[in-house]
Amino acid sequence: MYPGHKLADAMDITIRNDSPEPPYKQIVSRIELMMVTGKLTADTQLPTLSELSESLGVSPETVKKAYSVLKGKGKVYAMQGVGYFVCGGERRRKKILMLIDRLDSYKVQIQRGLSDALGNEEELTILLHNQDVDAFISLLESTNGMYDSYIVAPHFRLDRNRTSRLVSSLSRIPAEKLIIIDRKIPEMEGNFGEIVQAYRNDAATSILELRERLERYSKAIIISPAGGLYCREISEGLVEALSTLPMTIENTDHYDSSMMELKTLFIVLGRTSGEVPFSILRDCERLGLKLGVAVGLVTYNDEAANEFICGGITCLSTDFYRMGYEAGMMVRSGKNSKLCNPFTINLRNSL
Repeated sequence: MYPGHKLADAMDITIRNDSPEPPYKQIVSRIELMMVTGKLTADTQLPTLSELSESLGVSPETVKKAYSVLKGKGKVYAMQGVGYFVCGGERRRKKILMLIDRLDSYKVQIQRGLSDALGNEEELTILLHNQDVDAFISLLESTNGMYDSYIVAPHFRLDRNRTSRLVSSLSRIPAEKLIIIDRKIPEMEGNFGEIVQAYRNDAATSILELRERLERYSKAIIISPAGGLYCREISEGLVEALSTLPMTIENTDHYDSSMMELKTLFIVLGRTSGEVPFSILRDCERLGLKLGVAVGLVTYNDEAANEFICGGITCLSTDFYRMGYEAGMMVRSGKNSKLCNPFTINLRNSL
């Protein structure tokens, strides 16, 4: 080791023989990534040509070519008779793409968690696909290679053909750069990052945490919009759980005042959760039924207003902030993992 410098730790480089990219370019890309993530800092001495060629199973000439490219880019410098070293200078900010369906209150929570994890060190771009798989694929393919990390939420209806096209498009993004959030794509394989919900299991497990309160109701009515993206899975989980209680269960895609009866629990899912709870609250007030005692109300996916309406509306929700934060930490560390996002129940006066 040259005085005043430090040796690099074990180099996290794997040569993929099935890659269309030649080995020297793979070495260049990986060393540049380690510089960006801070794993290789200024004046760190790189392995010698023989050391790195032996560990990677390539020729010394291949390593020399990679080092020469890095030197030409101003990323490394050579000291005659000593070796190659990482250049100093300002760290390049990572460019992150967040590709989501729409910027609603839930995605804002994801974005806030992501930004808090990244701090001010990275550059975040948000693009919207509006639940259109063609728009999603087009945006993904037109930006491939432009960003250091891709955080994507594949929210749209999928049939066999669309799934095949989606998987093909996602697979073109290097796995180490890809993080899928919110919705799991079972057909996707690889070492990409994943922070997703388990809709059916989460709904079933969380609602039964309220068993003692649920037992005061004799009927449950689950209200969800026809064709809601995940409403069927959530509803199936709820029915599975509620079937263990002494109550009747109904599924419907709408609410009307004739449904209002004593000892009824309303669970409102999907986009209907905007207006339906207010209709239920108006009918409770009109009929003199006390919310949380005579009638129960639970909504899905929490919003700030739920805490203040009628003393608080109970809500089943994933932790969207945590989802974004975990994605940001994967970006910062350069290490992808597969996580099931925490699911919570916010118990308030409506139950």
